[in-house]
Amino acid sequence: MKPVRLVAVDVDGTLMDSEGRLSNPVREALREANDLGLQLAIVSGRNYQGVNYIMNQLGLELWFISSNGAYTANLHLGKVLARHFLKRKDAETVIRIGRSLNAGIFFEREDGVYWEGPKFHLVKLNSVKGIPLKVTEDLFQLESSRPLKITLVGEPEDLPRFFTELSACNLEIDVVQSTDHSLEVNRKGVNKGKALKRLADYLEIPLAEVMAVGDGENDLSMFKVAGTSVAMGNASPEVQQAADLVAPTNDEDGLAWALDLAMDGIQNTGAYPKGGLERMP
Repeated sequence: MKPVRLVAVDVDGTLMDSEGRLSNPVREALREANDLGLQLAIVSGRNYQGVNYIMNQLGLELWFISSNGAYTANLHLGKVLARHFLKRKDAETVIRIGRSLNAGIFFEREDGVYWEGPKFHLVKLNSVKGIPLKVTEDLFQLESSRPLKITLVGEPEDLPRFFTELSACNLEIDVVQSTDHSLEVNRKGVNKGKALKRLADYLEIPLAEVMAVGDGENDLSMFKVAGTSVAMGNASPEVQQAADLVAPTNDEDGLAWALDLAMDGIQNTGAYPKGGLERMP
């Protein structure tokens, strides 16, 4: 395995277990890596308040990429590296489509996350934990309709219809499925991979010395730019196929396993510690 100086860590399905909890082995591995001087970055579809909630649990002050690549910052340093907003007309069209399909709608701005739609959808996502939602009956009444990201939430069988409706409108957006119940909508060209490259460039760390760890479709853009990509054992076969290595699942502390690789500089010989797997054929 290549030497690693920066590890980009996805949150839901990677850092957190299937119940949305942070395990002690993962917590300790992150703290150890930080103490050893390994650069860590939290890279999530969550908004920055949600990511900050996680970092407070860790007791660490890190760089983070939130809203699926739309916002990159280090709050401890008071540095915002990048912000990318949806165009207002595109955001309004996405909201109208969400309403027509009876979806729940997360609307992420810098000042927080707003929610419009059936509240029963809220129980489907672990990612809302620690986020003070601002419920509104009309997102169009907000002073600004330029969000960092919009998420449409529904049943798994609804997502193809969501995607079809969004694709038919020829908007300047990118759409990825983040969970079984949700589609994330960002401005076209905004993704975790581009944000990670920008951060690595800023930190003067070659991409060859970057490790990306994730489990979802929205992590694939990170896998494409990172020198070492690690899929979680709970990731889909497609995501595992795209990775260099496959870790144990998030319920088996797979992130701790990946961080051990980064810290110890273990060479990729086909024999991995703690139950890790080789890349799928």
